[in-house]
Amino acid sequence: LIAMLHGGPYNRSNGEYDVAAQLLANRGYIVFDPNFRASTGYGVRYLTAAKGNFGQHGVLDDILGGLDHLIANGIGDPQQQAVFGHSFGGYASLLAVTHQPDRFAFALASAAPVDFAWTMAEIAIEGGSALSADGPPIEVLLRGHGVPHGDPVWQERMHRDAPLAHAASLRTPLYLWAGASDDRVAVESLVRYV
Repeated sequence: LIAMLHGGPYNRSNGEYDVAAQLLANRGYIVFDPNFRASTGYGVRYLTAAKGNFGQHGVLDDILGGLDHLIANGIGDPQQQAVFGHSFGGYASLLAVTHQPDRFAFALASAAPVDFAWTMAEIAIEGGSALSADGPPIEVLLRGHGVPHGDPVWQERMHRDAPLAHAASLRTPLYLWAGASDDRVAVESLVRYV
């Protein structure tokens, strides 16, 4: 049973053909492709339902709850769970194996922020492809999505829950991938995590 987590978080799995999901299903894996809180396409209330909680609870609860529901209904083996994703999906994968160190048999995290608040602060300062050149600044954009980006309490909670803060508890085999020229997630952050 593999949880395949979308990036964003303001994005979604739209049910269209996905090469990775099809390859995994063809090889006998069950692919769980959740649209957790903050996913787009379900209205503003669902988009903002995470209320900026991208740490140990909130979005991660949705992912784990979905896996639990599948297993409780006989879908998947609780001893053979995996998680993978890119960008925010990679971050959520790291959260899962960090805060559930005995649950997963394997994880893959590509271009994964290791501290969401740190990455958002970096994007706010540096800009890059995460921000539209003619769009609002990140503080306005995130506030519009219910994320209290400038709130020190939020930042402290995000730092406290970050995979980086709990790297020593990792026991799951993990494959990390990063791009040296990535202007959203600095490769140095993944090096620090390693």
